[in-house]
Amino acid sequence: MNGIADKTYIHAKIHALHASLLSADDYLEIARSGNFHAVFPVSPAGKDVSDIVQTKEKIFRRQAGIFILLAGLNDFYGEFFRSFLLLFELNNIKSVLLRSYGKNPPPLQWNDVSPCNIIDESCMKRQIPLHELSALFAGTVFSGVMDFDSPPSYEALEREVDLVSLKNLLGLGRRLLPADRRIFNNVVLKKIISLKIVWAARSEAYYGSESDFRQFDPVDVFGGSTVTSADIKAVEAEIRKSIKTGYQASGAHIKKDDVPGMELFLDRLFVSHIKRIFSGDFHGICPVISYAWLLYYQIRNLFTVIEGRFLKVDPETIMKRVVTGIV
Repeated sequence: MNGIADKTYIHAKIHALHASLLSADDYLEIARSGNFHAVFPVSPAGKDVSDIVQTKEKIFRRQAGIFILLAGLNDFYGEFFRSFLLLFELNNIKSVLLRSYGKNPPPLQWNDVSPCNIIDESCMKRQIPLHELSALFAGTVFSGVMDFDSPPSYEALEREVDLVSLKNLLGLGRRLLPADRRIFNNVVLKKIISLKIVWAARSEAYYGSESDFRQFDPVDVFGGSTVTSADIKAVEAEIRKSIKTGYQASGAHIKKDDVPGMELFLDRLFVSHIKRIFSGDFHGICPVISYAWLLYYQIRNLFTVIEGRFLKVDPETIMKRVVTGIV
């Protein structure tokens, strides 16, 4: 299926799809009514865990289908859209790894990204020994981190899996012209710096400032690319300034241990940025990378609404966790 559409068609398709993205009002209506039929032909979330998991799986598959379609239409953008599918497949991979380490994860939905999947659903039905992980992930982007003589801690392995998935996002950037590459790298850098800040806050809040758990350095992700240490420092300074001024402007205060609040703010800050760049050059990277991230957050928002409905949270409170930008 790859290569049947040129880049101009992909850009036109993305502009058409962009118009169908959900707005804050759409999320509020779904949160109030629980009527997902208005947007997706799936059954509304039921009262038990299996019902909510099935609902999330159906909605995910329908949304992920857009990534799968776009990945299959054009060779140039195929790897880029598959990298977003990998971000969701991490849910599946980490569930398998937890079982390998003898941990019992709670019931989680299977994010079906086939035919772009790295592992299949059968892996969830058995505990895969640690020494078999290398064979399971052979030939994939995770082959290196799964090839170990002495098993690392689960936390250390999870960190490496996250790091590889972030590096995987950069594949397209290496093939872009300089102007588009700068825009592309800047967007990914904003996301990675935001994750770094959240992970550092989480480590301090839950493990203490003396924790020896090594956090990733953005240089680890961008090593060998055109992103410099100066670029990284500039973006981090910009984001930290936004945290300070953004919270102050809203009348809120950052608590040392309010990691969820900080993460929510940074997600909204990031979404605000990617919304703004969508209207860039029609033939450039702006609409492509913007739409991909907006669709990524749309899936996460729908999960938030489903979970809120399941827990009988009032719609206004649900909307406080929905990410549609800085409001």
